[in-house]
Amino acid sequence: EENTERLQRLEDKASAALQRVERKLGHTEVDRKHTDEEEADIAAAIERETKDVSAKRETLETEAIELEMEVEGLKLQLEQKTKGLESHRKAIAVCDEEINEAKKGYNRQLSRIAEKREGILKDQMEAKGEKEDLQTQLALLKEQADELKTKEKDFDESITQLLHSSQGVEKLVVTLKEEKRIVEEEDDGGESNDGTSAAAPNKSEVSKLQD
Repeated sequence: EENTERLQRLEDKASAALQRVERKLGHTEVDRKHTDEEEADIAAAIERETKDVSAKRETLETEAIELEMEVEGLKLQLEQKTKGLESHRKAIAVCDEEINEAKKGYNRQLSRIAEKREGILKDQMEAKGEKEDLQTQLALLKEQADELKTKEKDFDESITQLLHSSQGVEKLVVTLKEEKRIVEEEDDGGESNDGTSAAAPNKSEVSKLQD
């Protein structure tokens, strides 16, 4: 009987604990449903507010995938191009070696040409200097020639004026001689009645002589 009572007490105790757990499970189930509903409401609100952004994100994600594929393709092309570049550089180096080897047979001629070119450049510089000096001299001589032409022109004009003056003087001398001859003839002939002296030279002719 004692065992039976003890077992009965244990059974009652277990039953009570089970009922308590079931009640707790019932409460937690209700809380879970409320939590799920609240979470669903929040998710719906977020979806409504981020509808446009979400659509944009999906588009961007699609484009990002395409770009990633393109990048991978470009990386592959870059790798191939890099290998091709290295191959070309190696080939260029080989060509340079062959060219340098060929140049060795012309080193003396190239040196001679270089010296000749240096001499030519030197002569050119000297010739340019001489040209500039000659141009300066020619400009100076031209300036002097122009001054001389001006002086010659002035001299010619002075000579012309002197010639005109000398012609006037010659005419005056002729006139004076003629008048002197007339006076002498009159004196010899006794035809001078007023006792005046020989006619004086014409004033205009004297004026010309003074000029």
